[in-house]
Amino acid sequence: MNTGGRLILFVMVFLVSTSLQAVAGDIQYKVYGLNFSPYKDGQNPNWQTPITQAQLLERMSIIQPYTRWIRTFGTSDGLEFSGAVAHGLGLKAALGAYISSKLDTNETQIANLIAAAQRGEADLLIVGSEVLRRSDQGEDSFPDAEAKLIEYIGRVKQAVPGIQVSYADTYGELTAHPNLVAICDVLFANYYPYWEGIAIDSALASLETRYQQVKAVAGGKRVIVSETGWPSEGNTVGDAVPSPQNANRYFIDFALWAQRNKVDYFYFSAFDETWKATAKNPQEAHWGVWDKDGKLKPGRDAVFSGRECLFDWAEQNYPQLFAPASQATAAWSVYTYRYYPGTNVYLGVSATDGNVYYQGPDGYLMNEGPLSYWLPQAGCQSL
Repeated sequence: MNTGGRLILFVMVFLVSTSLQAVAGDIQYKVYGLNFSPYKDGQNPNWQTPITQAQLLERMSIIQPYTRWIRTFGTSDGLEFSGAVAHGLGLKAALGAYISSKLDTNETQIANLIAAAQRGEADLLIVGSEVLRRSDQGEDSFPDAEAKLIEYIGRVKQAVPGIQVSYADTYGELTAHPNLVAICDVLFANYYPYWEGIAIDSALASLETRYQQVKAVAGGKRVIVSETGWPSEGNTVGDAVPSPQNANRYFIDFALWAQRNKVDYFYFSAFDETWKATAKNPQEAHWGVWDKDGKLKPGRDAVFSGRECLFDWAEQNYPQLFAPASQATAAWSVYTYRYYPGTNVYLGVSATDGNVYYQGPDGYLMNEGPLSYWLPQAGCQSL
């Protein structure tokens, strides 16, 4: 990027960051990372839609207060500057090269990935995403995929020593390809209980089992959840039902599980993207934490406010007060709360003053002070 381009980007980042200060002050918890793609209605990477740095900044600034990392999926048509924009916003960047059976296109992707890393715009590099899965399912036939991926990863590691390099795929593909696991510095594994037809009640238990399977073959390397999520609309798959309620529950349950188990992750995904939908799979357009227009979906604020983490912490640390554990979160009037029938108590947060309230069996409502005070006590602040 030339000096003039860097100056313009700096000015844009400064203006956006200033406008976000009030918003960021209301957020108590940041997720580790979000899978990020900037495409809006009428844009499509398959059409090689050019993405400007201004659009990267516009879309990334929406999620900037809510996450520490972004992860990308390509290095062409303007996406190669994603890392520069992310760093300008104070975010870390896991930059990805899109790898397919088109070898000439792969060379461009790899070259741009290396160039971005050499410019200091990447904190982690991903060479390909679900290449093996697509080939195995006939979506993109690539007979020598594993060998080429190992070659590409080796070239990138040699070109940018000091930056961790990985490859992302479903947990099953990783466990089936030990040579790929061996060359990666860190493992990026995708888990989708929805696509396996698993009911929402069993989704997190399933994910944890699959996660342990990858850890077992990782040889002590860090295992990152590179993708997981639940669509808010679309087709039912087996016992997996897409709905706003289930999507919210999965996001909350997963974020709590990841924090409790100290698992790093990139949630899928930042935005709904219309271009992904097909007649067969309309749900592909509905995986976002934000809708296609950049509005946070109702109920997703529960993770970022930290209140779900607080409720979970209270259950674990004070079982004599909050039992049985894992009660559903509900809303009434200005309160978001959990009711514990075993002890006949309520624990809630008021939207009016942001304070935590406890109602005991005697029916007396006690103000326990600001949520912002309790979150650090509970280990729920990750700003």
